[in-house]
Amino acid sequence: MNFKQKITTGLATGAVLLSAIAPAAFAATSVHISGNGAFSQNRVNVSQSHSLSASQSNNANISNSVNVSSNTGGNNASFNTGGSVAVVSGDANTHVGISNIANANILSLGGVGHGGNGGGMSNNWNKLHTFMTGGQEVPTPGDPDGFGTAKVKVHPAAGKLCVSLWVKNIEPATAAHIHEAPVGVAGPVVVALPTPNAQGFASGCVDVASSELTEIKNNPSDYYVNVHNAPYPGGAVRGQLSN
Repeated sequence: MNFKQKITTGLATGAVLLSAIAPAAFAATSVHISGNGAFSQNRVNVSQSHSLSASQSNNANISNSVNVSSNTGGNNASFNTGGSVAVVSGDANTHVGISNIANANILSLGGVGHGGNGGGMSNNWNKLHTFMTGGQEVPTPGDPDGFGTAKVKVHPAAGKLCVSLWVKNIEPATAAHIHEAPVGVAGPVVVALPTPNAQGFASGCVDVASSELTEIKNNPSDYYVNVHNAPYPGGAVRGQLSN
């Protein structure tokens, strides 16, 4: 059925209720005709039309400049009395990790009723972050060599939480979470996050109750991010969230 509709009918006796049901985006329309005598004729024209448009734009310019150098140390050979001399040094390995999280848009168009507009859109993200270390884990300390960062964005109205995680110097991760507890206290899991891959990176968005996201947004220091692995099942690294 098109957005515009036309209904024509002839009534002979009594009262008749005509209902024209528009597409799902519109509310039903009812026409009630009563008080007609015999051989009455009635013509009813019902027309509905509605248009809703929305547009969003988002620009993010990101550039990364990384300069890395490494050497095997001061290797030399001196005071030789003759003959050939060989100096063998070990391999030099350098690892660089770059994590970027850009802006995001969410467009939500609600149901539209006859004569009303339920559409809406929002880009109201709240940004949080943390620096994670093994020493912040309690009651059992995490990996003393481990560290990492987490960038978190929450959108209570949309029920969305997005995260970008990076961890370093820990054994392969088995899970990552947001827990509810202040500094120095272990708390329950409230949000399950994507698990970092073999390179220590993870990113993605999850659905979370709006009420929980509102609490995280308003009281970030009451929540912490941590990453678990086999040697440290209670958490290898941890960090409290902040604005």
